[in-house]
Order: sequence, then structure tokens, then C-alpha cells
Amino acid sequence: MSTVQTRPLPTIWKERLDLVWRSAPELYEDSAAAGRSPHAGAIRMALAELGASAVFCVQDVPTVVIVVLNEYDRDYVINLHGVLWNQGLATLLLVLSGDILRAFSLARIPRSDGSTFSGRCLVRELNATTDALAAKDLIYGAESGRLWEMHDRFFKVKERVDHVLLKNLTVSFTALCKDGLPKDAAQALLIQTMFIAYLEDREIVGPEYFKDASHGVTGTFLGILQS
Repeated sequence: MSTVQTRPLPTIWKERLDLVWRSAPELYEDSAAAGRSPHAGAIRMALAELGASAVFCVQDVPTVVIVVLNEYDRDYVINLHGVLWNQGLATLLLVLSGDILRAFSLARIPRSDGSTFSGRCLVRELNATTDALAAKDLIYGAESGRLWEMHDRFFKVKERVDHVLLKNLTVSFTALCKDGLPKDAAQALLIQTMFIAYLEDREIVGPEYFKDASHGVTGTFLGILQS
């Protein structure tokens, strides 16, 4: 992630978004407050590691991630969008800078081409002064589901990470079987691969583990597969 410095959610923006009277388990601004909530790990990660200013939950599920920046930084937002999309929980990213609010869909597949990011993912750009009612309606719209219906072209189920993963697994399974692996072996390989990816993501295993497992041949899981 970028080293961009984010800020706590100021009272003025809480008023603009009608969040003044919200608190845990709806609004989290401190990672310690996540406690034993169903998605405590994801909430703590967003606040403590990704630099989010607040996380708003709907029925205990992190739904809106809010970030306050001194100045809008597109590269930071693109990177944050990719991480949150991969997490697969939140649906909306609100980026606040000055009096401007930018609402991005987290249900769009991240692309390496940053020049198309806004066109694909920017749901709305609002000015706190001239679009006050629209800004206040964002949280209500996320709670009721009306926001997803009004802007359905930005919230495509098939672009969420779980659907993309399932599609990729199906394609990989078919390719492995075509290469001669029995179905049981192909399934076992994919299951093990996902588990190892999970361990790598949480830094439980790393290069030294793979070097030991491959007797010094490679320091990556991909290297093991290729060999």
C-alpha cells in the first residue's frame, strides 16, 4: 500500500453523511472496537493496516469503507480498491478530500490500466455544499439496498471476487484435466494451492518454507509447480 497519510473521520463529514449518532456495531473508527464482531479481522485490517478512517457495517457486514485524505491521490485509491475488492466484503468505498466526496464501487474487477479506473468504478462525485442531500443519502441507500439498484451497472455480481474465483477455479480445473490429471488429483491440487495462498497472504509461510520443501530449488510455490 501507498504511504499516503489518511485522517480520522471529522465531525463535519459525520454530519454530512448523517453518521453522528452511529457507533459500533454499525460504525467503527478504532480497530480495537471491533472486538469479537463476526468480521473483526477485516475491520481491523481496514482501519489499522489499510489506513481507512471508518468502516460502516450493515447487519454486521463491513459494507462502506470511508477514507479521508488531505488531497485526493488516485494511485493510493486504486491500490486500496484492489485490496478491498480482494477481501470480498465491502461494496462501497467513500473517499473524502476537502469538500469533495467520491464514491467507488468495490464490485468492479481491479484493472492494471489506471486510466480507466474512474470510468469503471466511480459511482458518484459529490460536492458537500451543492450536493448535501445526495451525500447524506449515500449511507441510507447502502443500508436499504436502494443505492445498488439505482447504480446497478456499477454493482455487478459477476465481478465480485467470489464469482471471479469460482470462474477461475472452473477454468483451471478444466485445463488440468485436459493436461491429463485425473479429476480427483486436479481438485486436490487446486485445494492445496488455495490453502498455500492463504498461508502466504498471512505470512505464515514464505521463501524459506518453499526452499526447504523443494530442497533449495526455489523460494516460491509457483517455482515448485513449474519444477
